[in-house]
Amino acid sequence: MRKISKIFILLFIFILVLNCIAPFVSASNDNTSIESIYNNLPESQLGLANILNILLIVVGVLLILLGIAILIRLKN
Repeated sequence: MRKISKIFILLFIFILVLNCIAPFVSASNDNTSIESIYNNLPESQLGLANILNILLIVVGVLLILLGIAILIRLKN
């Protein structure tokens, strides 16, 4: 049972990381007009504040997952 919960937590972290990275990777050029509008906005560039916000969110989610893993471990 512990092995399954560890695999589940690792899979959840992997999916979470992919979802955080996926919006920054543009694979298709179908919406070039929409992309050009968003690229002209000042908020579209990934500045230091945005990177720090993303890192804080990721650290927060990892702390929540760590807390859940500790609770699961204490119950067993």
